[in-house]
Amino acid sequence: HVHFSNTSTETMSDKIKRMLKNEIQQM
Repeated sequence: HVHFSNTSTETMSDKIKRMLKNEIQQM
């Protein structure tokens, strides 16, 4: 379960990064 949690955190960070990148591209 710990591994899953770690992966979830990584995914969340990636998601935020992706969102920011998308926002910049839209601009």
